[in-house]
Amino acid sequence: HVHDGLGFVRVAAIEALAQLAERGDEKAIEIAARLVEDGDWNVRGAALRALCSLAHRNDASVMQVVARCMEDRRSEVRQAAVETMSHLAARGNRNAFKLVSKCLEDGEALVRKMAVQAMVQLTERGDEAALSFLRKRLKDADVGVRLAAVQAVVALSEKGDRLSIDAILVRLEDVVGDVRRAVLHVICHQAGKGDQRIMEAVARLMEDGVGDVRRAAVQAITQLADQDDQVALNAVAPRLEHQVPVVRVTAVEAVALLAGSSGGRPKEMIVSRLKDTHVSVRCAAVEALVHVVHQGDAGTINLTCELHNDTDACVR
Repeated sequence: HVHDGLGFVRVAAIEALAQLAERGDEKAIEIAARLVEDGDWNVRGAALRALCSLAHRNDASVMQVVARCMEDRRSEVRQAAVETMSHLAARGNRNAFKLVSKCLEDGEALVRKMAVQAMVQLTERGDEAALSFLRKRLKDADVGVRLAAVQAVVALSEKGDRLSIDAILVRLEDVVGDVRRAVLHVICHQAGKGDQRIMEAVARLMEDGVGDVRRAAVQAITQLADQDDQVALNAVAPRLEHQVPVVRVTAVEAVALLAGSSGGRPKEMIVSRLKDTHVSVRCAAVEALVHVVHQGDAGTINLTCELHNDTDACVR
């Protein structure tokens, strides 16, 4: 049936062969290798997936077959070839690395994305050659490629790698919110605690127009700083006076999470918002007080008693 006149039958046949044959079966590998030249691109893709299941790691002859498919006229086949190569080649295989790195410049975004993901499978952490290629993909025109590149750079970089940190931080200005959020989720894994430049960059995202990004910024800055960290509090402080109420709410929430057991400055920052002009900020400040005051704090009790007369029922 691998020679049937209908393409979908040939696809089914090669898929069945991949399931039934044992890994290393030379006859099955030979059949799959021939079918990567089939006139139907669906069959070529199925044949590549079959080779992934049938061939042993670092099989040079099979890898040559797969390498030719990386130049296929159909992007779907090139994508399948890159994925197959990432599974067939052992980590550290420099020939596979060179072949996949060329696909990072492919004209189709899905092929570039697959190549980015494959680089993580093929190289060791700290591989500067791979990281150099991947940092360039952080500026890719396609958002999916940029997202994959953020994850890949973090996966391969050593903690504290300044080149990678700087490249990732640039994406905090990305036009797509999902990319900005992805950077916020991973930056704490790369940067050490207490880095003023990074905390200030993260704090700026508390003003973001996308709610998920603002929330991610709060989580990131609390992971980048210890409790009562003055650098972090300094970075957050200007947002307590921001003209947009939701930004002030975000800042209050961040201060509450940064507050230590001593109260002190975090308490003062939150108390300053108890008389905010916007009800959502006052509510956030009331809820945040529990994180920054000790039980029996007379001054805070008096302040909250005054709020019983607030004009808004939610605050009361």
